[in-house]
Amino acid sequence: MNCINEILRVSSQLDIKVTLVEEDKSKLVINKVMQIFTPQKITGHLAISNDEVIIFPVEDYEFIYSNSLPESKGYIFFDQPSETEGQVVMIEDVRFLCRILEESFGMEYFLVDEDFTYLIALNWYVIEGAGKAVNLLSNI
Repeated sequence: MNCINEILRVSSQLDIKVTLVEEDKSKLVINKVMQIFTPQKITGHLAISNDEVIIFPVEDYEFIYSNSLPESKGYIFFDQPSETEGQVVMIEDVRFLCRILEESFGMEYFLVDEDFTYLIALNWYVIEGAGKAVNLLSNI
């Protein structure tokens, strides 16, 4: 089972609205993230790693950080390239992402809000936030 199928499965069980984004829009989302935030690693241990990033250890914040985000839709995608290359899922309310992940197998991913004001990268070791995420996550 791939990461997208896992998120769709768990979100359905938890009654949290998550949908697979059509292919053309998915590619536009990923390309826009790459242009705006220029993440340093888009495969392997995903990372934003620029000068204006906030960083937290995964073990302490993996299942709570999304509670600090404002209500909004968001887009989630994974390693590029991978079996889910060019695919994106949209979550209706990013605040519920950690609830889904708490019930899922471990995964590395990028999360961007619908207005592309922040990018969050989660890998096996750290959570990185760029853009507005620096302020949004500074009090967790």
